[in-house]
Amino acid sequence: METNAFNFLKGHPSEEKSEPVNLVWNGTTIRSLSDLREHFIPEELLRAHMNHSLVPWLRQHYYDEEADRIENVRMEDPDCLKTLCKILKITSELEKHLSEEERQILQKKRETLSRFTEDDNILSNAACAATNQEELARLLDAGCKQIYLCDNTFSLPLRKSGIHYIGVGPVAIENAYTREQYEKAGIRVDGISLPESVSDEKNAQAKHAANANGYDDYAENHSPLAAAFHEKLKAPKLFDYCDLPNNLNIVSEFFKSRSACEKARDNCLKNAYWEAKNYFDINSTKAVSRKAADFYSKRLEQVFIPVIDRLELLCRMQNQTSAFTSLREKINDCHENLLKTFEAEILDNRDYYSMYDYNYFLEQTSIEKHDFRVSDC
Repeated sequence: METNAFNFLKGHPSEEKSEPVNLVWNGTTIRSLSDLREHFIPEELLRAHMNHSLVPWLRQHYYDEEADRIENVRMEDPDCLKTLCKILKITSELEKHLSEEERQILQKKRETLSRFTEDDNILSNAACAATNQEELARLLDAGCKQIYLCDNTFSLPLRKSGIHYIGVGPVAIENAYTREQYEKAGIRVDGISLPESVSDEKNAQAKHAANANGYDDYAENHSPLAAAFHEKLKAPKLFDYCDLPNNLNIVSEFFKSRSACEKARDNCLKNAYWEAKNYFDINSTKAVSRKAADFYSKRLEQVFIPVIDRLELLCRMQNQTSAFTSLREKINDCHENLLKTFEAEILDNRDYYSMYDYNYFLEQTSIEKHDFRVSDC
């Protein structure tokens, strides 16, 4: 069992390499997405998804983006096949399962695109083209990552990162940002004219979007030396496992009485429950706040102590002795200050870090009526 504490306390044990998964359709072994598209059989694709072999096959061949999206496709969805075809870019087969109205819309998109390009790759992906804002919204809601914008004026939402927009024909962007601002927000725009500068208000909006996307602007606002230290300090993250005692033997063991079975179950749950609570008890030696403070204070010392003498000399040369003194004090006090910060995070957000009541976990287990065995624990 894993306990999630802060964002830096996460990760999974290394897994052994799984058995290879083969897709064989009508006697043909599928070795790539190109093979899958060439030898496509709707029933085989659905069968592979239903028996949970499609996603492992995709990951085995390093098609991770497609695997991530297909994991969320449910078999009971009436548009399951259509969605799978769209993700795997099986466009020709996809059309066979479109309604008449959808087919007409797709054909109209192709006709519009063909007025401005003869690129077969673009024309074959007409389903990912938008000729108005409503179509763009639908594509974004559907999770499309590459969108062709054609012959119209559009508004590109900054909050939707990870999108690649490609202009086909005359395309304008309402309330546009600069190319650099879009890129910092995780958005790529090609084939479309963008302004070189924008208003202060839009600059603030773009900065907010960049921060939300995880863009690090520290180097842009600090000296090269400060930026170098920032890069060294921000790289490592704390990955650790909060192991809980878990006696798996009680699941398979047959007990002579119900009371003995209940006692074994309660002991197993209590041990794990109180161990988990210790991770969020700031007075416990196992508290995640202590582990985090230990890790990051050591990291600060590893970065600064080896160069502290040279930093002192540099600060003297720049008449920044007071700045060096302040830095030295912060390094000396870093463990204490970090510990206070992490403990405050736990205390100030008790609702977020609090455990479910013990009885909740107790209710998740069951005891088989006749052989007194714990079914789940």
